[in-house]
Amino acid sequence: MLNYRAVGTRCAVDMGELAQALDLPEERVACLLAQIGFDMCRADPVHWAKQLVGQANYHRDAPFELAPQVVDCSSLTKWVYHQCGIWLPRQAVQQRRRTAAHPVKLRNLRAGDLVFRTGYGNSWYPDEDISQGVGHVGLATGQDTVIHAIKWDGIKETSLKSFLGKWPRHGATRVLPAERCILTLVCNMVHGIEYSEDVFFLLQANLYEQHSRGRKNKRRAKS
Repeated sequence: MLNYRAVGTRCAVDMGELAQALDLPEERVACLLAQIGFDMCRADPVHWAKQLVGQANYHRDAPFELAPQVVDCSSLTKWVYHQCGIWLPRQAVQQRRRTAAHPVKLRNLRAGDLVFRTGYGNSWYPDEDISQGVGHVGLATGQDTVIHAIKWDGIKETSLKSFLGKWPRHGATRVLPAERCILTLVCNMVHGIEYSEDVFFLLQANLYEQHSRGRKNKRRAKS
């Protein structure tokens, strides 16, 4: 089961996997989530990123607390996934490593993929060669464009070709798996949701409680 790390009151879940794990129809799972107090919407990082185009300001190493009004490239991508209920680390190089298990070829980019390239002020891990450093990250829109935060220009949507420029190294990773229904759950109630799998355990306990109440009511009816 996909196990996204939640952010605040938001957590992403794969509805299909959740329903399969509970052996219930997706419609029944959606009803249970609503009964517990969750609002649901499709996880759509591009939707959130497009709202910031031409609006937010750029500042290198901007504290994440200033997002979305003031961002740099990696706090932008962190913030849009934050809105989807998916935690990402702060730095571009950390985001690449966090999502490295799902690499994507540039010709196969989909909406929401993270696109990386070298740039000024590259960062790299001690176990990497300096040539593998990351200097910039953006969010693919699925339309051969990338939304990213640029010095002097703020948040812009540019062509993939323009984003990559003449920098020697680049790559991409996928956060949202293709052909899966990833939903963002939002709940202001305290449920202790830290990861996607916590939603499964919460529903499991809720179903067990309903089943137990049903058996007690049947016994009372017989007596």
